[in-house]
Amino acid sequence: MVVTDLFEITMEEKSNGPGSVVHLNFFDIFQMHTLEKQREELDSYLTDLAAQIGTDVSESDRQGMQMVQQIIQQLYPHILEGKLDLSDTFIIEIAQDTANDSGHLRGNA
Repeated sequence: MVVTDLFEITMEEKSNGPGSVVHLNFFDIFQMHTLEKQREELDSYLTDLAAQIGTDVSESDRQGMQMVQQIIQQLYPHILEGKLDLSDTFIIEIAQDTANDSGHLRGNA
């Protein structure tokens, strides 16, 4: 589980095959901020996360941070346009690509 001041992410293995399912929930306090404040908080989070990825962390931690980074970056423009209902739980499926063993994200709210 990943918990920040902005959101919480939980991850579980898929019961019907390889891969994982990620559940992303934005906290109420983040939802109540203006779009400008949300942008500031997301920018700060992504900057801090990028810095952490560049440090001496285990490969599994780095992969987890990169996955979170990719999810937030993909949602970022939609959040800033006010097009997402942040009270929804976002469900992202991580499909395991057996050809090169990398994960691919697919999701919905």
